[in-house]
Amino acid sequence: MDVFENLAAGGRMGHHSMRDSQQLNVVTPKVFRELCATGAVQGATIRAAEDGAGLIVVADVGQQHRILGQAKVRSPRLFMSFDAAASALQQYGITTFRGETEGWTPRYQTYRNGGS
Repeated sequence: MDVFENLAAGGRMGHHSMRDSQQLNVVTPKVFRELCATGAVQGATIRAAEDGAGLIVVADVGQQHRILGQAKVRSPRLFMSFDAAASALQQYGITTFRGETEGWTPRYQTYRNGGS
């Protein structure tokens, strides 16, 4: 059963119910790697941070959500491109994931539109 089959079986296809990352647990890259290695991560989503300043990675671990954090600071790791977030997930062995980019504007689009 792949990630999306797991999500569909659990009725969790769609947006995360909590948009505020402060309500989600931030985990270090080391803990995130351990969760992936043990098979605890059942799905992952790349989504816009609350302020639209970047993208975050949210992992589904059981009935809970965990945000990939920075190594030394317990705050979410912000990605400036979808490609960078996808690359990080692939490094953890996650090759199937969801993307929710509502509220996020890619940098190249901002520059192309004159900074708006």
